[in-house]
Amino acid sequence: MTTVSEWPRIELDSVPRLEMAKELADKVYQSCRLEDLETEEAFARMYELGRFDLKEDKFVDSSLLGLLTTNLEKDNTFNIRIDCSDERRNHIISHEIGHSFFCYRGDKRPRRIEREFSYSDYEKEEEFCNEFASQLLKLIQKNDNRD
Repeated sequence: MTTVSEWPRIELDSVPRLEMAKELADKVYQSCRLEDLETEEAFARMYELGRFDLKEDKFVDSSLLGLLTTNLEKDNTFNIRIDCSDERRNHIISHEIGHSFFCYRGDKRPRRIEREFSYSDYEKEEEFCNEFASQLLKLIQKNDNRD
C-alpha cells in the first residue's frame, strides 16, 4: 500500500526546544516521502507539497540571504526569496521552510501566528530554523550518497 505524500500540518505558536527541530525535520522527511529522492527531487516535492514558490532575488541588505513571504498571487502559498547561489543555498531554503511552521495556513493567505515576540524569541526562532535546516539536509543528502 502506497501512502500519499503530504505536508505536515504543524503550527508552532512558540519556539520549541532545539531538540524538536530534529523531530520536525524527520516529520517533513517522512510525511513528504523524501527517502527515495535525490536532493533536487526532494526540494521539488517540498515546494509542491508545502506550497512554496522559490524566487531568486537581490536584496538591498547584503546580510540578508533568504526571506519567507506570503504569495499574494496564489492562495495559501509562500514565496521563498533567496539571494544566494552557492553551497549555502539549500540550507537557506530549508531554514526558510522552517519559518513556515510559525505561520497559520488555514486562510487563503498564510500569516504569522500572533504571539508576544521579543528579540530573544527572534534569536531562538533563528537558531531553531538553522537546526531544522541542518537536520533536514542531513536526511535528504544521505539519499545522494547511496550506491
